[in-house]
Amino acid sequence: MLSQKNYSILLYSLIFFILFFAASILTYRTVLKGEMVTVPNLIGKTFEIAKSELSRKRLSIAQTGIQFDTRYDRGRIIFHEPSADSRIKINTVVKVIVSAGKEKVFVPQIKGENFQNIRPILVESGVVRGTISHVHNSRYPAGRIMAQYPPSQEEVGRGSAVSLLISEGEWEEKYLMPDLIGRKAEDVIP
Repeated sequence: MLSQKNYSILLYSLIFFILFFAASILTYRTVLKGEMVTVPNLIGKTFEIAKSELSRKRLSIAQTGIQFDTRYDRGRIIFHEPSADSRIKINTVVKVIVSAGKEKVFVPQIKGENFQNIRPILVESGVVRGTISHVHNSRYPAGRIMAQYPPSQEEVGRGSAVSLLISEGEWEEKYLMPDLIGRKAEDVIP
């Protein structure tokens, strides 16, 4: 049997170990887990503005890439990880990808082409059909492209629109048709 003294030492040792482990768990949660902050939305902001916002939250930023983007101008953030509204520890690095702007392409020469045949030319060159206007013109047959804007060989962003002026051909002679409803055919034919 245990003596009273050994029993007290065992009891105090057990209490000490329980308190030690409880303090260890509490210290782990406080020190190692760290303070959590919410990541702000950085999409569309410049690198410098994002860096300033993140530093106020005790976060840092690292640019991990550049890619063409039609939505945002050059130098604007198009993606970041962790995403907006994520909860992360302070002193964590937020990785961003920055826009290189629109990819540049050259406008093809489509003046003089038949309007029905330009789709493959536009697709291949990376531009799209823009505003279309029609006008009668005796120099160009109907359906021919008389003018384009921007002009050919101008450098524009991929996906930019090319406006077209299309010929309707010459003016045709027009006749005013008299009202013949209800009249006899033998009276109106001559």
